[in-house]
Amino acid sequence: MRENLEQITISFCEQNGDIIMTYDINNSLSALIPNVGDVVNMDDNYRAVSERTFTYSPRSIIVTIYLEEL
Repeated sequence: MRENLEQITISFCEQNGDIIMTYDINNSLSALIPNVGDVVNMDDNYRAVSERTFTYSPRSIIVTIYLEEL
């Protein structure tokens, strides 16, 4: 059994939790995660990051990024 982190998932969500887009970044510890207050472009629609949550397990990390319209 592998002891290393095997999966990182990043989800961009509406304020109500509906997922807009999800990225799976496997076998890598480095990922670009925007800070609260940053503005991101999702399909030519600019939104601000309002909150980030991190869910950890022994071999995975799930990052959920909540967005709000500008």
